[in-house]
Amino acid sequence: MSDPSNPFAGLLERINSSPDDNQDGKQTGGGDSSRPDKVTWQPDEASEDYDVRLSDGSIRPQSESALRSMVIELRKANLIDARHALLMLDIPDADEIAQALEDEMKLSALAKLQRK
Repeated sequence: MSDPSNPFAGLLERINSSPDDNQDGKQTGGGDSSRPDKVTWQPDEASEDYDVRLSDGSIRPQSESALRSMVIELRKANLIDARHALLMLDIPDADEIAQALEDEMKLSALAKLQRK
């Protein structure tokens, strides 16, 4: 029976019971009995019943090392610029460093144009 105070109770009941289970929790058919750990994904037909909210910092990695690794990978993939990478890593004087990098890149591009 669903607990009306728990907004996830109905979802949990649907997750914990499947059409292949009887009341005793034994598999009755339709599933792969050779792989009891196998789970078949079924889309939630009542997704509009759920209101999911994430706080701003909830997707930020929990550890500094995880954050550092994520920022490095984002930078390697050119998904973020140097300024944002430095800011995400809380590097002191990040704006000043980023400006120096941008100035250096502009000078390098200008030098390449002058060589042509």
